Amino acid sequence: KDIVPIFKTNCAGCHDPGGSSGIVMHLTDDPQPARWIDQPSTELPQIVLIDPGSATTSMIYLKVATDPPPVGDRMPRFAPPLAQAELNALRLWIEQGALDN
Repeated sequence: KDIVPIFKTNCAGCHDPGGSSGIVMHLTDDPQPARWIDQPSTELPQIVLIDPGSATTSMIYLKVATDPPPVGDRMPRFAPPLAQAELNALRLWIEQGALDN
């Protein structure tokens, strides 16, 4: 209930089918962030999208929280950075195991 709205608001425009990024996250049709757990990043496969328990080794977190991230651009690319409260919520969610609850 706290994490999916962050993704829908900040990521869905570019990362849903038909979006401009080419990397589809399926946020509007069936938002299930759990499907990204332990899955390799498209841009840098040695880093997983979400590493439960570790935000600092999770590509999705690194892409929104670091500038520059390990590869590519900080996200969202054509919008302001996520608010600190959103970053804190995302980090806490990942560090608590990225539970689907």
